[in-house]
Amino acid sequence: MIFSNLSWSPLFTEGPIQPLFVEDVTSLGITPMKYIHWKELSGYCVYGYLREENDQYGPKYSVRYVGEGLPKRITHKNHRVTVPNNEFIVIFKNNITKKETRKTEEELIKFYGRISRGTGILENLKHKCGGMEDPKPHKKSNCQYCEKEFAHAEFHEKSCVKNPNRERGKKILTYVSCQFCNGEYSKTQVGQHERRCKKNPDRKGISHKILQCKYCDREVLSSALPQHEKTCLLNPSRVDGPSKDKKYDKKNCKYCDRSVAGNNIAIHERSCPKNPDRVPGVRHGQKKNKDK
Repeated sequence: MIFSNLSWSPLFTEGPIQPLFVEDVTSLGITPMKYIHWKELSGYCVYGYLREENDQYGPKYSVRYVGEGLPKRITHKNHRVTVPNNEFIVIFKNNITKKETRKTEEELIKFYGRISRGTGILENLKHKCGGMEDPKPHKKSNCQYCEKEFAHAEFHEKSCVKNPNRERGKKILTYVSCQFCNGEYSKTQVGQHERRCKKNPDRKGISHKILQCKYCDREVLSSALPQHEKTCLLNPSRVDGPSKDKKYDKKNCKYCDRSVAGNNIAIHERSCPKNPDRVPGVRHGQKKNKDK
């Protein structure tokens, strides 16, 4: 099986001879074969796409892409590179395990080299393959505010919690004190806070002013002050609790002196055990029997 085209002018003229064609992998102990229909293949396989014409990276029939996977993937259109005609597809290995395909793919990408790294003729962009050397570790440095160690301390310092001018997104937050309560707020929020601050005598946003209870000196809205003073714990003539509606005010039964809600007092008195003319009532949770 000969794919070579000797009319092409080699791109790499210096250094070791650059492997270009399918036959070159025989030095790795791999025997490639022409592509057959994927249904006739089995297991996992390692395949390659060849160039259909000369370009700046290699001649016609030189290897331009190496992939791995199940046979159905070979001609599947979901590839980053263009899938060529069957004439320009080659099978490097077939009927192997998934672990072996990864190893073979990495070996072939390292052998042919990648265009993106300037080491060869393949269009592969996989960073895990191609014999890519380990990335250089970043020099770590300490943050000048919190003294923690980071690989990119200059980026951390912009958003460091202890940085008084730290960034949140693209905004730089500066904190100022409220002139009424001395609380710290961001420069963009302090104006809104001061307008609604409880200690601001001319506060906006609420129609009622804040007044002090004459019994406990607690600050209460003017609209709620009368009700608060009625139920204030320091009020000697305090009321047991608030009454939002007169119908819920408790009243005493005239037979047993039991305290019952105002809307239920009539029902209770009719069925009160101490009422001589009592009407038997219905217990809680029971239903009345309908007359047949």
